[in-house]
Amino acid sequence: MLSAFLLFLCFCDAFFTDIGIRFFGIEEANPIMAIIYDTSTLVFYTVKLALPLLLFILLPYVFQKKKIQMMVMVAVSLYTVIFLYHLFWLSIVV
Repeated sequence: MLSAFLLFLCFCDAFFTDIGIRFFGIEEANPIMAIIYDTSTLVFYTVKLALPLLLFILLPYVFQKKKIQMMVMVAVSLYTVIFLYHLFWLSIVV
């Protein structure tokens, strides 16, 4: 369930970032992802979703380890903050 939520948050991050870049003049904060976005939007979405999707697949096999649980919780927390940030700037510009 937690990995599905992380995948949802990662998709929202990619989608809101794409919308922001296309229509509102924001910039991708990650320089590597900015280069990828400038190269191809499809590759941008693929990269943004590939790692959480891989985690989604592998999580049932490794989630018993405390370090993995902590890292997933940190990732979900960070992406939740990013999601709220996107909602905040969308509420300002729309």
